[in-house]
Amino acid sequence: MADAATAHGVQPAKPQVRAWGDELAGFEEASSRGRLVVRRCDACLHLQWPPRSACQSCLGGGFDWVEIGGRGHIYTWTEVHRSSLEDFAGSVPYIVCIVEMDESPDLRMLGLLEGGTVPSIGVPVHGSAVSTGTAAPTIRWTLITDGDEFAENR
Repeated sequence: MADAATAHGVQPAKPQVRAWGDELAGFEEASSRGRLVVRRCDACLHLQWPPRSACQSCLGGGFDWVEIGGRGHIYTWTEVHRSSLEDFAGSVPYIVCIVEMDESPDLRMLGLLEGGTVPSIGVPVHGSAVSTGTAAPTIRWTLITDGDEFAENR
């Protein structure tokens, strides 16, 4: 049986993607050129992701965007079978990973794993920022294998 709102022709609201503000502008600009960047605190040089108005380490408020190498290891992952985000709904199932970056053990970044291979915790990956055009830019991870150009710096 339909609820009252649906019976009167009112459609349920779709989940909304948060509109990215000024804190992510540098990431969006860099990702449009294929660069992977994070914020670095001017006061203590702490690398920080996601962008926030205050440094997680010293509470400083000044930041620069710095490019990082993109290498890291899978910290955790999950496979998504139902996406509430329109841009990814046609791609289910897909794997989302949190990756601990090589630049700093407390720098962890979220992104999509390419290739559909079910990963293991701790396996090396390389990330690239990708501008999607409609949603916020995303990071795409690829597994590093022994023959990859990135493998020698593990």
